[in-house]
Amino acid sequence: MKRSFILTIILLILFLVGFISVSAVINAQRDQVVFEGTVLYGDHSAAEGILVSLHNQCSYHLHWDTAYRFGAQSGQDDIHTAYTYTQRKQYTQSTNQRYTGVSLGLMTNWSASSNTDMNLAALDECCMKSILVDVASRTRPGETHTEQIRVADYYEFYPLICSLELPRYHDSTMDEGCTDRAAITENESPCRVIAARFPIPVLPNHQITVSIQKDAAGSVVEASLNETKTSDIQGSDLELWSYSCTGTDACYFVLARASAQMDFSQFPDGYGIYRIPYSASGQQTARIDIDEFENIYPLEEEATIAELTLSQNERQIQLLTWENGTYYLTVIDIEKKSALQKLALIDCPANVGIGRFYSGENFIAIYTNDRKWIVLESSEDGMFRSVFTVDASSPDLSEQLYRNVLYYAWDGKRLAIAAQNNYFDGNDICGFQLIVYDAAGLQYAGQFRSSLGTANDLPYSLLCRPEHDALCLSFSDVQESSSPDRPQPIFP
Repeated sequence: MKRSFILTIILLILFLVGFISVSAVINAQRDQVVFEGTVLYGDHSAAEGILVSLHNQCSYHLHWDTAYRFGAQSGQDDIHTAYTYTQRKQYTQSTNQRYTGVSLGLMTNWSASSNTDMNLAALDECCMKSILVDVASRTRPGETHTEQIRVADYYEFYPLICSLELPRYHDSTMDEGCTDRAAITENESPCRVIAARFPIPVLPNHQITVSIQKDAAGSVVEASLNETKTSDIQGSDLELWSYSCTGTDACYFVLARASAQMDFSQFPDGYGIYRIPYSASGQQTARIDIDEFENIYPLEEEATIAELTLSQNERQIQLLTWENGTYYLTVIDIEKKSALQKLALIDCPANVGIGRFYSGENFIAIYTNDRKWIVLESSEDGMFRSVFTVDASSPDLSEQLYRNVLYYAWDGKRLAIAAQNNYFDGNDICGFQLIVYDAAGLQYAGQFRSSLGTANDLPYSLLCRPEHDALCLSFSDVQESSSPDRPQPIFP
C-alpha cells in the first residue's frame, strides 16, 4: 500500500514537472506566434480580405486566439494573436452543436459475444430477436449452430431500429422494446411510435445466416446475423437509412433506400418529409410532441434522396434529390407545406454522389463525388439561382482538404473553404488550410503551419491543439460565416 502511494506521488510529480516545463517554454513565447504559409496553387491575392479566426489551447490552461486576415500579398497579411492563461482549466462548449435527429435502419448484419449469458429474450425485435431465440432453442450446450433462415417466416414487416437525438433528449428502440405496430399505446416512447409508422414488407426471398454459440452450461455466449446473397437480392438492396435535420423546435426527416425492392407504399401517411415538434427551452429533458408527428411534404417514392437540411432562419427545408439523371434542389416553405422552387443543378449518372452540402445564410455550396463545386445564391425571398459550377479535379486537393471538417464563406463572387490541419497527416494541428474558388475555377490553395504546433513529439495531452468550433471563416467586409463566434468558457 505504501509502495503504491509513493509510486503515485512520483508519477504526479513527473506529470507536474512536464506540464510546468512545457508551460514555461510556451509562456516565454506566448505572444510570438508565427505562421509559415505554403502556396499549393494559384495567387495569394485571390484570398485578399478573407479572415480566418482560430482558437488553440494547451492543457486547457493556455489559450491563443488568432485573427489571420489575408492581404493582397503574403507579406501584407495582418496577423494578431491574443494569449491568456487561466489558473483553472477553461473549456469551451460548442455553440454549433449538431444533433442526428431521427435515425432509422435495419439490423440484418451484426454480431456480439459475451463472457456470460447474452439473454437473447431481452433483446429488441430490431435485432431479429424472434429468429435468434428460435435458432438458440435448437443449439446444444457446448456447440456452435448455424442455419439459413427465411426472414418472412418470422416477420410480415421489417422490425426497424430507430433512434432520436435532439437537444436534451435521446431515445432508442434498443432501449425501449419492440416496434410491433400492434403494440403502440399512448404511453409508447417516441422511437417506437416513429418506427411503427413505417411498415416495410419483408422481401419474400430474403434470407439470413444465423449463428449461435453456447458454452458447456448452455448459456448463449455468441450470436451473429449475416445477409445471404441470392440471385434476386443483394446486400445493397436492403440498405435503409434516413436524412434528418433539427431546428430549435422541430425535427424533420425522410427515409431513403438503395433499391426499389424496399416497398414504401404501405406507410399510413404516405412517403415524404416528416416533422416531429419538440420543446427543449427551460426543461431538463425535451418534451416530444409525438401526437403532432406528421408528413408535411409528400414525395414520390422514385426520387433518390441526397440531402435534407434547414435554412438558417428555419423557415424552409432544402431537399436535394437525384431524378432521371439530374440533381434538383427543392426549397420547401415549412409553414405553407409547399414547394417554393425546384431548381435543376447538374446532370450526372446515378453513381455520382454528394460529398459535401453546406447551407449558409444566403448561399449553398455542394461538392459532388466527381469533383465539382456547385454554388447557389439566394435572394431575400429565399429563391436560389445557380452562380457557378466548376471542376475541382485539377489539381486534386481532396486528400489534403476535403476529408476534414470544412468551414465556408461567400462574398457574392468567391467561395472560401477552410479546414484545420489534420493531426493524422503529421501536420501541425494548430494551423489551417484555405482554398478559394470563383466562376473561373480554383484561384488559390494554401496551407499554413503555426509555431504553436511545432512540438509534435510531446504526448497528445500536452500538445497545443484546437477545440470544437475552433475555426471561424469570413470575409472582412461580409459577415457571412460557416461557424459561430468563439464559444463562451466553462469552468468545471
